[in-house]
Amino acid sequence: MSGLLLAEFRDPETLVAAARRARQAGLRGLDAHTPSPCPSWPRRWPCPAPACAP
Repeated sequence: MSGLLLAEFRDPETLVAAARRARQAGLRGLDAHTPSPCPSWPRRWPCPAPACAP
């Protein structure tokens, strides 16, 4: 599958929950960018933690 999905979440926990559901659905290669650190991002995932804007 190719394509791009852009979404906005109200808080880090909602972002992590959506990413978890996407991974459970078989999606890989997830990437996330946040304006602040996301400490709840699971470290065991093969994708990097969300990038933080300066």
